[in-house]
Amino acid sequence: MDRGLYTGALAMLARVTDTDVISNNLANLNTVGYKRDTTVYRDFPSILAHRLHDEKFYTPLHIFDRAPFVGRMGTGVQVDDIVTEHDISPSLRQTDQPLDMALEGIPGVKRSYAFFEIMTPQGLRYTRAGNFTVNADGYLVTQDGAQVLGEKGPIQINLQNVRFQPDGTILYNAQYNGTGVNMWEQPRELDKLRIVSFENVGGLEKVGYTFFKATKESGPPQTVLFGVKLRTGMLEVSNVNPVREMVDLIKSQRAYEAASKVITTHDNLLGQAINNVGRVG
Repeated sequence: MDRGLYTGALAMLARVTDTDVISNNLANLNTVGYKRDTTVYRDFPSILAHRLHDEKFYTPLHIFDRAPFVGRMGTGVQVDDIVTEHDISPSLRQTDQPLDMALEGIPGVKRSYAFFEIMTPQGLRYTRAGNFTVNADGYLVTQDGAQVLGEKGPIQINLQNVRFQPDGTILYNAQYNGTGVNMWEQPRELDKLRIVSFENVGGLEKVGYTFFKATKESGPPQTVLFGVKLRTGMLEVSNVNPVREMVDLIKSQRAYEAASKVITTHDNLLGQAINNVGRVG
């Protein structure tokens, strides 16, 4: 294995992944509830370097060693993981739309960083993107059509007869007949939004742009009883900082160019060695 070429190639591959991640962050700058990703690197497994064919090398204990140890030699870098950054105190944007919702945690309260629970064809998923709507059957759904879940299951509502409370409780007026102004004379509980938290948010698996899946590392979802406030008419904005992403993108491109120059330089050296070494006269 030619370590010089291999090291440069690994660096280029790692920077391609990094550029893809940054580009995806920038593309989702205005996506509601989007959480930026970042690339984590690690050393490619090091190898042990030894000197070979030493005829008269002895250890301090006067034991003959044909391959004395020199040290570890790195063979490049590789992407270890792509990590999602969760903001414990995200920024909210006011929309005044009745079906726009955001989850606001109370500082200092454990597990106050919570998610809406939704049902997709692939199973349960979790999101902080609360730009909900109502489908043709009257069910509360995400922009992708996934059903938002309450404690009783999917939530079917009448837009003229529904209120969302700060604790997630959904109310309707039992006396409203669907015509005229709703005076809310007799509010009744329809359901309560299923709002959950996780012991280890970092263990969640990102699915798509704003959905997450529970894993063994995240632990099971736990119903939030207090510490989280539902803010209606508000949306959580993306935590992508465009200036930071552009700086990271430039750095990644420069690193890619440097790695490509390493390969070019090493290739030239190999060419010279092949053509010149051993030449007589």
